[in-house]
Amino acid sequence: MAAVRQAVEQDEPALIVADVDWEHLVSAVSTPRQLNLLAELPEAARESGDDDLARRLAPLAEADQRRLLLDLVTEQVGAVLGHDVPGTVRSDSAFADLGFDSLLAVQFRNRMCAVTGLAISPTVVFDHPTPAGLADHLHGELTAEPDQVAPVLAELDRLERTLAQLPVADEISTRLHTLLRRWEQRSAPVDSGELSSASADELFDLLDNNFGTA
Repeated sequence: MAAVRQAVEQDEPALIVADVDWEHLVSAVSTPRQLNLLAELPEAARESGDDDLARRLAPLAEADQRRLLLDLVTEQVGAVLGHDVPGTVRSDSAFADLGFDSLLAVQFRNRMCAVTGLAISPTVVFDHPTPAGLADHLHGELTAEPDQVAPVLAELDRLERTLAQLPVADEISTRLHTLLRRWEQRSAPVDSGELSSASADELFDLLDNNFGTA
């Protein structure tokens, strides 16, 4: 009745009343933040905690980061195996020796996706056979510097595919040549001797070519 009253007061067009185990639901989704339903529900957001992990790691020393991740991995292993007491999983125990099969591996992977926010492979327990090995892998994923080159290469691939579908045009060719020339001039070292002997016009041309026209 309370839910019906709330729906009437807030002019809700549709209503579902359900008793949801949010921890179980979130653990069954590989990437919770990509599911619109979970993204909009605060109860589910509290359980997913995917963005919180990186923030928790950031201020810690590396040893403490690794310890936190190892505790997280062993905790999730214990949860999948049905252990009631935390800390019963050894960090050097092989997942195969712990009784992991394909079904448990997928369940564990889903839980790890939920708590880390990473896109983890379903074969993660076979790729990293122990909790310690997996924790080391997660540390590299969560603390790595962002790759600035890969997105540019992907954009160039997209541009190449687009150009392959277009007729040759002088305007496009000229623009591409200009862009390439400016990139090469940016990466080429400048000879200090050439600068000292350059005229004012040559210096202005150099600045324009490297930094654009102000």
